[in-house]
Amino acid sequence: MNHLRALPSQPLSRASLALLILAAWSAAQAQEGARLSVIQPSANEICLAIDPATHQRLGAAYPLTFRFSLPTGAGVIVQRKYDWSADWTRLTEKSSGDLYNAVEVVRVDSGASLVYVSVGFAAASDSIFLRFTSGSEAPLGAHYLGMSKYYDGRRAAVTVTADDWADWFANMYPPLLSLFRSYGLCVTAGAITAGVGSNTWLTMQRELDSGYVEIAGHSRTHPTMPYQDYRGEVVGCIDDILSNLTMPPLFRKGNQGYVYVWIAPNGRSNMIVDSLLTQRNILVNRLYGIGDTAFSVWAPASKHFLPINPTLEIGNPSWGGGETRIEVLNATFDSVTARGGIYHFMWHPQTLSPDIQKAYLSDHLKHVSKRSDIWYVNLGHLYLYHYFQLANGTGVTAAPLARVMPGTFELKQNFPNPFNPSTTIRYGLPNRSQVNLTVFNTLGQQVAQLVNAEMEAGSHEVKFDGSGLASGVYLYRMQAGSYAETRRFLLVR
Repeated sequence: MNHLRALPSQPLSRASLALLILAAWSAAQAQEGARLSVIQPSANEICLAIDPATHQRLGAAYPLTFRFSLPTGAGVIVQRKYDWSADWTRLTEKSSGDLYNAVEVVRVDSGASLVYVSVGFAAASDSIFLRFTSGSEAPLGAHYLGMSKYYDGRRAAVTVTADDWADWFANMYPPLLSLFRSYGLCVTAGAITAGVGSNTWLTMQRELDSGYVEIAGHSRTHPTMPYQDYRGEVVGCIDDILSNLTMPPLFRKGNQGYVYVWIAPNGRSNMIVDSLLTQRNILVNRLYGIGDTAFSVWAPASKHFLPINPTLEIGNPSWGGGETRIEVLNATFDSVTARGGIYHFMWHPQTLSPDIQKAYLSDHLKHVSKRSDIWYVNLGHLYLYHYFQLANGTGVTAAPLARVMPGTFELKQNFPNPFNPSTTIRYGLPNRSQVNLTVFNTLGQQVAQLVNAEMEAGSHEVKFDGSGLASGVYLYRMQAGSYAETRRFLLVR
């Protein structure tokens, strides 16, 4: 379960919030780093914090979906920022009928008084701050309920994997990836990296940049067991990928790229391979059986999930085992998704390329695609999401927390800025103080006095309404004891 710390009064100072996050990180490390800390600085704000080591190891840029309950019938605006002192950014709102995946978004289920917030972690911050207000900017108390099983609360998931992206099949891949991309289907393709020429690397990069494609490790030479050079085949392959390709934004943290998936050559693996996958932070190893329709089990000792198989192979490989009967393909998809499972179908380029114009292929892609209640996702992101969801599936009741006082006087930048016609100014007091907070124009003339009173220690906020004032730059100044600070803000009509 998650640690939810609640502070029902005023927002925390930067220093106080940092102490809480550090404490939560210590607890998260005991849970393999997967458990996020959930801190509530005020009634309408939530801070989500990730263990820094896990953030560095896995990236976590893919949006995770968090569920919150709201007052019945309340409209909601959700804003996000990555730094305590930054400005808020409003998240786009979508409805259940919209078609979207892998984006930061808010979806409100007004009938159930639920809001689904999908956000990813930024490279430069281990925290995400969320703010819940009504259309009139009134605070809305949001209660954290945990992560949904699938992105955006979808009922089922679809993922596609492919083998043998190497020089000898390089020309087959672009038309097939273009076909799957046209249906909005994500493909995780296994790269065989020994002898890959510059043209093939350039082709791989173009396909990555075009979207919907993930690169998985598939060895250097596609060996049979036992390997002559285990480290070269596994670690060497993954290092080849990261040295020659720039991963898309959702597979990166700053300049660091991530490979999340290993596709086992010939569908075989062993403990040596498993230990090498651990060294390279691979999350899941895909074998070559059939029939899996649910998540694998996390293996704490290996720090990755147990190997998985696809649900089925599409196409008719010469060695057997594939499926081309449209009634079987569609019925399998229908059955798996009706149960809320994962429909994971795979293919080989040498098998599917000759069939690219055949009806069974286009008919099945049309049948499984473009459904707003299905999550379409690369295999690596499916398991990256699940890694966090396993540890954060449920929330907890807010626990009281002793109020932590700001360590220093602080006058914060207003938000929003620029503004029209109102904005909020926050300030912090380490002890009870006489506070004077005043607004001036650039000629030094006072236009408003916001606070002139003795205030208790803690974090405070006050709203300034600029109605009736002309557009332009204004200044607000706070004096409290020997402390004095002035900031600028901009009124735009």
